[in-house]
Amino acid sequence: MTRRDFIGAGAAFAALAGRGLAAAQGVGLATGTRRLRIGIVSDIHVTSEEVAQRFRLALEHFRSIGVDGVCITGDLADGGVKPQLAIVADTWFKVFPDNKGADGKPVEKLFIYGNHDIGGHKYSYPEGKTKSKEWMDANAIQLGDNRKTFWEELFKEPWEPIWKKTVKDYTFVGGSWSRGPYHVDGAPQWLRAHADELKGPKPFFYLQHPHPKGTIPYVWSGDDGTITAALKEFPNAVAITGHSHAPILDERSLWQGEFTCVNAGSLRYTSINGGRENSRTFGVEDPKTSQMNFIWAPDGAPAMTMDVYDDAIIFARYDLADKQPLGADWVVPWSNGTGHGCSYAERSRRLPVPQFAFGATVKVSERRGKNRRKEEVDQVVVEFPNVRKMEGSLARAYDFEVTCEARDFDVERPYLVKRVFSPKFYLPERKDSKTVTCVFAKDELPKPFKINDGAPRATIAWRFVVRPCSCFGKKGTAISTDWFTA
Repeated sequence: MTRRDFIGAGAAFAALAGRGLAAAQGVGLATGTRRLRIGIVSDIHVTSEEVAQRFRLALEHFRSIGVDGVCITGDLADGGVKPQLAIVADTWFKVFPDNKGADGKPVEKLFIYGNHDIGGHKYSYPEGKTKSKEWMDANAIQLGDNRKTFWEELFKEPWEPIWKKTVKDYTFVGGSWSRGPYHVDGAPQWLRAHADELKGPKPFFYLQHPHPKGTIPYVWSGDDGTITAALKEFPNAVAITGHSHAPILDERSLWQGEFTCVNAGSLRYTSINGGRENSRTFGVEDPKTSQMNFIWAPDGAPAMTMDVYDDAIIFARYDLADKQPLGADWVVPWSNGTGHGCSYAERSRRLPVPQFAFGATVKVSERRGKNRRKEEVDQVVVEFPNVRKMEGSLARAYDFEVTCEARDFDVERPYLVKRVFSPKFYLPERKDSKTVTCVFAKDELPKPFKINDGAPRATIAWRFVVRPCSCFGKKGTAISTDWFTA
């Protein structure tokens, strides 16, 4: 069974079909007529015509499937200057002239400013150090009345810090990044002042750049919490946000509590969560003990399509560069003016746990290599198969837990635990590696105790145990090496 109308005129995206993906979420399928279709991207970070080609690819796809509007939840112009914003606008009007699709029907711009738009001239614009003050005053979006002036000149529509638009009888509210940090000035008050218009049986969609605090808890980004408190009064609110660049294939990118929130990722590059041997935490110094370089993820082009029905909202996640799905569709059941059935606890319970293929083994080798600090050290490399559905697992692994266990006489215990991502876990499965490695410094591993004469005891031993993990922390059955004697 194909996803209802998903492909439309875009024959090149036939590989994305498959409402069976939606069924994997275990929450049923939408019925009746699709009321609304919206294309969603975020953090496009345009710097040049060349960089804008990825944005154009997204727009052309959205046009081919007949969207009613396109959301961009901030960071349009990477360096926060007019020439970059002009490229965004020019690209839009080349694909949607007069704000109309291929069939001549209106397509609504649902765009907001992010922090790079408002402040990027200070930290992301290379020419910022060489341009004159007069040039910056005239071209930096943040300065003077430029936010309003540039928007109205380039996008040919009125600009407001907080806007409300109606698309096929559905309400969208957008709040642009303010001068203050991590919040939209006046948004909580605006929402409460318009409560009578927003509350009701139908969803309304709220766009801002950072995630409302506490909604997407696994990432570094979040606002100051005022929007979260305000949106809790609206069970029919669906917040669509960006800023963190977190991978949209992570199931936790759909959050549901008192309202619903979706992480739209980044079309420009993906930010990999810290805490793994081959990752880093944004803004934090690299761990001195890490033996592996962190994953840099500029490849791929993650995007979403949101289809709204009377009884459900369906989010399809895919990679435009590879024309492949990034995971099962998110199906958000809708009834009595609220979304339901998609809390972390409920989805963790429903979704299958990743499992190694039968007969999978762990290999261990030694080498002289360099750690992340470029220091030469003796290393132990643990290698094992990736876990992908294309090899028969019911679920793809999000990451892996690699444990060095120590045995002393009859006592076995965890000695050192590391987590590691597969090299391309953020891309469609077929682009990911078939094998995964986790590297330990030899000095990190158990060492034999010494007795009085200095001779080593042979009773200490160790082995490596590997478990595939879901993003919700569920672990599949372990595979392990034999015991090594120190």
